[in-house]
Amino acid sequence: MSKIAREKPEAPYIVGVAKYPRLPAYLVNNGTQLRVWCCWCDQWHHHGAGAKDDPEYPLLGSRAAHCGTASPYRRTGYVLTDPKRIERTR
Repeated sequence: MSKIAREKPEAPYIVGVAKYPRLPAYLVNNGTQLRVWCCWCDQWHHHGAGAKDDPEYPLLGSRAAHCGTASPYRRTGYVLTDPKRIERTR
């Protein structure tokens, strides 16, 4: 696992409340899962990355949030995004 996938993202990556917030997702566990930092829960959430032979791999896009009840993401979910694309669009 890369160093960046183990550490909490810095402040510019922590996204506030938006209709469909975009969060950077990192491949972990030999590419079987996507790891996303949740600023509301203050912890990592994991989502399936899909099959490696799928042309859409890794499966980024909208996901239901794995948050506790206090998070606004429970209502809206979030969009998993490649961290490199977030950096380029700033």
